Amino acid sequence: MDPLSLAIGALLLLIGAILGRTVWAPAALRAERAALQAEPVKTICGCAHAYAMHDLETGHCHDFVKVTRYGNGGGRIGYDRVPCTCRHYTGPKPIDEVFQPRMLPPAD
Repeated sequence: MDPLSLAIGALLLLIGAILGRTVWAPAALRAERAALQAEPVKTICGCAHAYAMHDLETGHCHDFVKVTRYGNGGGRIGYDRVPCTCRHYTGPKPIDEVFQPRMLPPAD
């Protein structure tokens, strides 16, 4: 190989390295940082209530739902709080239950 081809190849490699460090890498790092700073997964059931509002044994929801109350004329006059009818938590499963099921209290 002649020295001119080697010099051109080395120059192209150097230009690529400089462009990679200054132009393309910062955009990739910003995208990676944004992905890492995304919000964590929230444990929300299909009934829009959190995992903490569901009973561990039965899965029933203990929270309340706001239901609109209408008057005789058809106009809205307020809200009623009625118990949620959710019977089973359907959201993402907490990580501690994925790897090891609950052991306490002992089942009789």
